[in-house]
Amino acid sequence: MIFTDKKVILFVYVILIQQVFSALPKGCLGWVENYGFVLCANVSFDDTIEHFRGLRFRLLQFENCSKPIGHLKHLPPIDLSQFGIINCGITEIDDAVFADLSVLPDVNTLDFQHNNITKIPSLGVKQQLRDLNLDFNKSQLSTLTYLMITSLVILPTR
Repeated sequence: MIFTDKKVILFVYVILIQQVFSALPKGCLGWVENYGFVLCANVSFDDTIEHFRGLRFRLLQFENCSKPIGHLKHLPPIDLSQFGIINCGITEIDDAVFADLSVLPDVNTLDFQHNNITKIPSLGVKQQLRDLNLDFNKSQLSTLTYLMITSLVILPTR
């Protein structure tokens, strides 16, 4: 009897784990509940980002997107502390992306390293924002419009 009970417990545990991970889009790992994190790699940003609409968790990061983003024109309402799009072919971030107060209202870290961004976007009123990483982009410091940032990382392109 005890052996059967352990099998049942293990089976239930496996089912629960599958449900947690199957809730994420293909190519994404992590968990959302309780200030979780999600890392998405080698996925289409445009096809994947909408999955997170209206959710609240700590970190969402996209790396090595399967299709270059180009001009980032919008983000759905997501409440995150840290958000990153790394090596995904961003050339420009529309100023309207961060003007919407429902988009990343409590973000404190933005990471856009290893893209092809040519100017620093207007970040709107993001009072919690402390870190903006534009490492290995083509950004021009003269276009910086957000002065409340305590840590700004911009290194030249390779």
